[in-house]
Amino acid sequence: MSTALKLDAETLHALEKVARRAGKSPETLARAALREFVEDYWDMLEVKHRARSRAKSIPWTEVKKQLGLDR
Repeated sequence: MSTALKLDAETLHALEKVARRAGKSPETLARAALREFVEDYWDMLEVKHRARSRAKSIPWTEVKKQLGLDR
């Protein structure tokens, strides 16, 4: 699936400038930034859903263990 985004001139200029400095194409950077934003936004929606539903929270120590960060 392919989708086109229209960026205003200022945003496009900033994207191109960052892409040049990073040695990547503007498309690659935009794709990565959008993917990260969507993942973060999805996480935020999940947190809000859990807060509203009063789902049982997971202790931080358990989260670290599940992610392999308890070493």
